[in-house]
Amino acid sequence: MVIVSKITEKEVLEVIEILETRVDDLIQKCDQLNIENQSLKENNQELSETQQSILKKNNLAKSKAETILERLRSIENSA
Repeated sequence: MVIVSKITEKEVLEVIEILETRVDDLIQKCDQLNIENQSLKENNQELSETQQSILKKNNLAKSKAETILERLRSIENSA
């Protein structure tokens, strides 16, 4: 024997209202995460560009240091 309980219209409307609230909350959270994700992508791009700039400067400094060392060795050998 199966007992089926009746759900009132009021109960159905309450459940629908709760679901609507949850869906709205999820939409808001999704929007917030999309904004945060975009911000993180932009920040990542900036960091990548900064890293490339630092690597170029580092290579330039290394090259200049090697040139100075070569000159010093040349001076040392000629003395």
